[in-house]
Amino acid sequence: MVAKKTPPMRGWIFLGLWFVLILIGIIEKRVFGHADRMIFYHLPAAVCLVLACYELSTNVRRRYREALLRYQS
Repeated sequence: MVAKKTPPMRGWIFLGLWFVLILIGIIEKRVFGHADRMIFYHLPAAVCLVLACYELSTNVRRRYREALLRYQS
């Protein structure tokens, strides 16, 4: 069972979105003084970071799964 290699583009998009959301949250707090609205940017940024790590590690997890299957048989 050989899984197809997935391109990391989606992971990089999520990572870029994470960076932009964190930056907007910091600007919202520092420049406009709305510390209470910072959570509207940092919470979705946390989700984007988790999704980016999941997407970018797909090929590593696939290779690990293939190595486990080789050792089991």
